[in-house]
Amino acid sequence: MSKKLQNKITKNFDKAFSFEHFTSQSELNAEPVGRDFLNQFVSELLRLNSLSIPLAKHHIESINGVPTPVEYPTYFLQLKQQFQYVQYLTDKLEHLQNKLIDYPEKNEVLVDDVKSLNHCHEKVAQAKFTLGMLVGAHNQEMNNAYFNEAGITKMQAEQLKAFNKYDNTYAKALELTQKVLSHFYSIESNHPFKPGLVIDYIEMLCNENNVDYPKDRKSEIFKDLINAYLKAITPHPNWKGATKDEHKQIDKKAFMKEYKPFIKLVLKR
Repeated sequence: MSKKLQNKITKNFDKAFSFEHFTSQSELNAEPVGRDFLNQFVSELLRLNSLSIPLAKHHIESINGVPTPVEYPTYFLQLKQQFQYVQYLTDKLEHLQNKLIDYPEKNEVLVDDVKSLNHCHEKVAQAKFTLGMLVGAHNQEMNNAYFNEAGITKMQAEQLKAFNKYDNTYAKALELTQKVLSHFYSIESNHPFKPGLVIDYIEMLCNENNVDYPKDRKSEIFKDLINAYLKAITPHPNWKGATKDEHKQIDKKAFMKEYKPFIKLVLKR
């Protein structure tokens, strides 16, 4: 959905894309009929066209096992095409009616013309019924599109809110983790050690210095942050598979001595 359309829908949701209730121009009819109905429908189509409503929707579907982009007409396009059909049938119906009304004075009415008129009435009724169904489907499609967008926006806002809260709670620990990982793996001999093990020692460093460390290291937020920190570091083959005995432990005393100054710098900020 275009930004322009979203803005118009947000300002006046109900009237933005729904077909409004038609009021008959005749005092004899509660609802518009015939040309009165068609004229009002044309006005509504012109109004909706001004909203730049999409005429096609796109999906990725598996065709013979291959993901393939597929295009389908929206209900708005379908109802526009159906309305053209209704207009065509209405013109044909009026022609048959006028032909019967304007017969010569001898009043010869051909049976085939009467049958054609009756058949055309039935086709117009069916075509208008289909048009009404498409109007409802269009309104629902637009309604779903609007609330889907609103739902995605809300979900993203909630995710950002949760991330900001997480970042504020563990800002010092996360900053330290990023700096230590970067420095630790800048030393060639440290490459075989798995990141999870290094993070264990960073967590111990934080605990010994009363810095809150993330409680759930399996959470999506934590894993996403660690992956981001490690992007600039080339993975070592030892990171996969069973850990070799010589890389199961890091010299804790040397680690704490090396990185305690890091935590002091982080705490000063």
